[in-house]
Amino acid sequence: MVHLEDRTAVMQAWDEARQHGKLDVEYRVWRASDGAWLQHRTPNLLAVVRNVARRSIGPSPERDEYDARLAALGRVQGFLSRSRGYSVPLVDVVEAELHAAGDGASNKVGIAGLAVDLPGESVQAVALALHELAVNAVKYGAIARPPAQLSVLWRIEAGQTARQAW
Repeated sequence: MVHLEDRTAVMQAWDEARQHGKLDVEYRVWRASDGAWLQHRTPNLLAVVRNVARRSIGPSPERDEYDARLAALGRVQGFLSRSRGYSVPLVDVVEAELHAAGDGASNKVGIAGLAVDLPGESVQAVALALHELAVNAVKYGAIARPPAQLSVLWRIEAGQTARQAW
């Protein structure tokens, strides 16, 4: 279902699509599993920025790094759009960034820590930091060296709540 406030724009875009041969519209979609309205503007905007970068910057390692960072932001938005309480389990962010860097499922990586939900306003910064660390581990660190192992561990200090740990 399309959100009531977005229906006029969607119908107009459908009519124009017949004339121009393409559909270009942003709208909210109802998620049947929990009754929430999905917000697609941020992922769509990130896709546009990624395409602009690909067309503006020639193939290079720097462009690839920029594209990977935008992809990390896209993963964050995906987590937040599926979140019921505007929080994301830390383990999910760690696993996603290791997987995206190229080594999320190997026996060289160990992930452990208490169940911690990152508040929505912290997820982006943590995900980008983990992205950079994971990429470096794959390129130069423990994952890059055959006998080495990588351990990702976190804890909550005595007297802290999960929210204070970040």
